[in-house]
Amino acid sequence: AAGPTRLDVILGRGPTSYSHEGNMRLRKLVEDTKSIYEKCTKRNKTDIVIRVVQAIKQQGRFLKESEFGWEEVSDKAARKKVSHAFRDGGKKNSMNNKQPKGK
Repeated sequence: AAGPTRLDVILGRGPTSYSHEGNMRLRKLVEDTKSIYEKCTKRNKTDIVIRVVQAIKQQGRFLKESEFGWEEVSDKAARKKVSHAFRDGGKKNSMNNKQPKGK
């Protein structure tokens, strides 16, 4: 697949994926629906995740970098990425808020 566009979501960790425009768009979608998501049953949460994946895929793709270049991931991997975004959504600036562990 071609390299990521601004509408694509990049799977992976670190500043490259976090600051990518498509990933910021995903976080905004998650933020906008999180209050509904948190009140739902597990089945309805799955439906919301599927809808978010579909919304992204209307214009973009879910991509990961491999030894062969950029590859579009399966719907299952895309759903997993979105589910993680919902779980991590409440942890804004979690990297900045971590306290050092005392011994």
